[in-house]
Amino acid sequence: MANLRNTAWFALAVQRRRIDLGLARTDVPTLGGPSAPTMAKIETGYGVLTSAALGRLELAMEWTPGSAARALSADIKSLQDVLDAVGYDDHRSPAPQHGWPHHARPASSDWSTDSDWDSSSGKRLQPRATRTRAALVAAAAREFTTHGYTAASLNIILDRADCSKGAMYFHFSCKAELADGVLTDAEQLYTAIAERWRTAESAHPLDAIACLVDAIADEHTAQPLVRAETYLALEPRLRTRRPSRVWESALRELAAKATDLGCIRPEFSADTMVRALTAAIVGHFHLYLTEGVPGGHESPTLKTRLSESVETVFAAMATPQYLAPATTARPA
Repeated sequence: MANLRNTAWFALAVQRRRIDLGLARTDVPTLGGPSAPTMAKIETGYGVLTSAALGRLELAMEWTPGSAARALSADIKSLQDVLDAVGYDDHRSPAPQHGWPHHARPASSDWSTDSDWDSSSGKRLQPRATRTRAALVAAAAREFTTHGYTAASLNIILDRADCSKGAMYFHFSCKAELADGVLTDAEQLYTAIAERWRTAESAHPLDAIACLVDAIADEHTAQPLVRAETYLALEPRLRTRRPSRVWESALRELAAKATDLGCIRPEFSADTMVRALTAAIVGHFHLYLTEGVPGGHESPTLKTRLSESVETVFAAMATPQYLAPATTARPA
């Protein structure tokens, strides 16, 4: 068998298997596998591997003879192909000594299997991996909401998610990536809400704004993912990630439509209305989360506060044409 060039996918598969077996690199030679320096080379994803090294690797990793060569063949097009070649069984694994090496991680567009996309990483996940990621993100959102980013504990997140460090490192290499995952999922929630009211052709644009704000209040109340943004926005490294931009954009589009209909007073612009509404929403989020009420909150309280803010902005900026009693009631 000719020597075969190593790949980043093969490197990840080897590291995952070694971690599953509870082995340090120095343990591998004692099982008949390659030396620790050779293991280090294999797990970097670089270099050329000899047939003898692959044979020893298969012995230590408990892979069938020839599986490593198949995993390095020209037919391999993805990480999942490598895992299939070596017969990897995706299950809960022990904690790794280190996170996945960034230099060994394939490009996100190449990391594919057969099920759902992880939009934060570009990976396509199997059902079990999808559930694991969702549990990690949900647990992280609660921890960030309770303790903030800096004081959040990865051990508590793992315990709440009933997940090992090995499984976490498959999805997220560090706490910052977990936070990014939370913000990504929050953005998806906001996108669904914003799209519903942005495209509600039967609703008056200002009514759609009021309904959109109501829906935002509901999600903030029910979803730790959404509440977590308020805390994570204070972290300098995450300030550029603002899921709220999704609904801000929808507000801006609806306010522009209201302007075109002549329903915003001429002394105000659509941007002025959106700035006022955004300040009210974000301000209430911060006030509501700093009043000493842990965890979730009763929906009517926040919704009522935001509804009062919307009505105040409309009273100041909407034209009598909209404010007249004959105006159609808001859609349900």
